[in-house]
Amino acid sequence: MKYNFLWFCLVFTGLNLSGQTAPEIVAQCIEAHGGKDNIMAFQYVKMTYIQHINMVEQSERPTGPYIHDYQFGTKITDIKQQRSQLIGKLSGPVYGTPNWLEIEYRYADEVLARGFNGRWIPMNAQLMDYKEQLYYSPEQVLLHLVNASAIKLEGKQTLQGVDNWKVNVQTKDDNFTVFINYYTNMITA
Repeated sequence: MKYNFLWFCLVFTGLNLSGQTAPEIVAQCIEAHGGKDNIMAFQYVKMTYIQHINMVEQSERPTGPYIHDYQFGTKITDIKQQRSQLIGKLSGPVYGTPNWLEIEYRYADEVLARGFNGRWIPMNAQLMDYKEQLYYSPEQVLLHLVNASAIKLEGKQTLQGVDNWKVNVQTKDDNFTVFINYYTNMITA
């Protein structure tokens, strides 16, 4: 009976039996992503993407089939200045044409705008989501890890069938959780 209680305590209290501390785990994660010096040297990120979106909120039926949207393009983000430009093409029923439409998004100085057919319109309703995407982008999360004011290990959790360290990160502006792959030290989510 005494051993059953001990086993229960070890399994359900989330003890870190590996002996690693949160700062050690985060340091290994930073090294796995190229090291602190390389992360701090980030200036720009250029990403080419293809995207398929199922829009639940736009659908007549919440169980699907959903309205879909296709996009592809290139996005350039200025890490230090928090500016970005996305140039791409999109298609789907939302746009009322099977042809690809050329589109451009620009974000700078707290303003998000979309350019289409030579006209620019503000995207005020999407601004908060866009800022959140920039703030939690992979390169920004790495910068947050490097500059964290406090890090707390919250145990292990399985995501996508793989064990991950669950680490709470505190920055001067925010508090969020990062999942770091137990085996590779790379960020999962």
